[in-house]
Amino acid sequence: MNIELLIAAGVIALILQFFDASLGQGYGTLTPILIILGFDPLDVVLAVLLTSFALSGVTALLHHSYRNIDFSFEKKDFKIAIMLSGFGILGVALGVLLAVNMPDYALKGYIGAVIIITGIAVFLKNKTRSVSWRRLVALGSIASFNKGMTGGGFGPVLAGGQIISGVKSRSAVAITAFVESIVSLAGVIIFLITIGFTSTEGWLIAALLIGGLISTPAAVYIVKHINLNKLRYLIGSAAILSGMIVFLELFI
Repeated sequence: MNIELLIAAGVIALILQFFDASLGQGYGTLTPILIILGFDPLDVVLAVLLTSFALSGVTALLHHSYRNIDFSFEKKDFKIAIMLSGFGILGVALGVLLAVNMPDYALKGYIGAVIIITGIAVFLKNKTRSVSWRRLVALGSIASFNKGMTGGGFGPVLAGGQIISGVKSRSAVAITAFVESIVSLAGVIIFLITIGFTSTEGWLIAALLIGGLISTPAAVYIVKHINLNKLRYLIGSAAILSGMIVFLELFI
């Protein structure tokens, strides 16, 4: 156990979870960063999945309690979240199966392009429209498919895709947290069944949880008070930036 590395991991989780809780994207970037820092890849995968489940769940609950969204059973937002969660689990499973037979450069090129296109579409969306369930199903499935193939490209496409489909920005961020929690839980279950758990992961999980829990309330509070159009532009900008980073990884 390296205390300095664990502290660094916790600080990075604090920063990335802030963006994830406020813009619906960012926490997944933690996986390659932790591997670069020297953590075992399998330890990192389980730690990020498990903490993503916990932190995204807390984020969704805080968004509900701050009234950024209403997750009451009879509300449309809850129905959207449940629907996207179901398609999310199926998309992840399909993505994992296909990822085995696709070269890395093709995966990254595809995901980078999808994220950038989604971000641009968020910018171009000027008028309010009723929620399109077909768009939600399509973009939600693509987001989960991305996550299953490489672990990335989930938040930007899911949050941006909801906005394109007519969901308000605040609701899109909260629903993304809800869905990511469910999909991450499915990933944890699959991981534990196939690989198992080691004591090393416990320390890393604790560090990531502490860092993430510190920043989550502030991020949710900002979402409550920020202008909806500004939030939409921030989500679109973050998606475009994420896509560009994915493309850059092809040449590094």
